[in-house]
Amino acid sequence: MYLDVPVTIGEAVHGASITVPTPHGDVKLKIPAGSQSGQTLRLKGKGITDSKTSTSGDLYVKLMVQVPQEASDRLRQAVDQLERCYTDSPRKDLHL
Repeated sequence: MYLDVPVTIGEAVHGASITVPTPHGDVKLKIPAGSQSGQTLRLKGKGITDSKTSTSGDLYVKLMVQVPQEASDRLRQAVDQLERCYTDSPRKDLHL
């Protein structure tokens, strides 16, 4: 079972503990510091229960970093500072 979970830039950069829904109820998920958008984390045994074996599968949580939609001056300044933190292009190893 897969679940896309929106996270903030701060949660991805600093790491965080967030609550995510599962078929068995809400659980806490630890997001490691430095997580990337699209990164998948596994919650072992928190997926759908197999009716034949009564065992629960895993739940795979895909982190989706969300960018604020409102582009205020404050946000633009913060993004400009963030951009200066990149030492290389994030696409430097991208090839066809």
